[in-house]
Amino acid sequence: MINKQFPIISPHKNRSREVSVLSEDIERVYKDSELMVQLLNRPHGMYNVSYAIAHAQVEQEDPLRFFVVNPQSDYFKEWRSIVIINPVIVRRTRHLTFDMEGCLSYAKMPMQTIGRFHKIEVEYKTLEFDEQRNPKISSLKKMSLSGKLARIWQHETDHLNAKYIYE
Repeated sequence: MINKQFPIISPHKNRSREVSVLSEDIERVYKDSELMVQLLNRPHGMYNVSYAIAHAQVEQEDPLRFFVVNPQSDYFKEWRSIVIINPVIVRRTRHLTFDMEGCLSYAKMPMQTIGRFHKIEVEYKTLEFDEQRNPKISSLKKMSLSGKLARIWQHETDHLNAKYIYE
């Protein structure tokens, strides 16, 4: 469970496990994602707001493979769901673009130049609700991303794989 006093934890090497269809996983995603979204609009070190946060940044013992995006960011206003579950990059271009990145896990460190694939194709699921407003996992979805969105997606999936830009 998220530590509400110090919500963003120190980097660790525990890879996130896939979110299953078991009710306890779905309930954790639902509860933790609500708290994670709140974190995105709070100041952390050098950052006043954030684009996204991975579950591995708030949970070390049993991190689940999901991240949330900031619904208030212009990049994600058109997205139907802000909870991205079991994301996988299935295809990418060979072309890398280099740009400055920062990270909430290292909120006091200066931004640095990071190379990311410019275009990616992804598969993922989202958090949805049934007729009784119970949380459930969607069917598999696919999307093509480029530019800043591709960069954010790659950054968050790195966290799920226990990778950090400052290591």
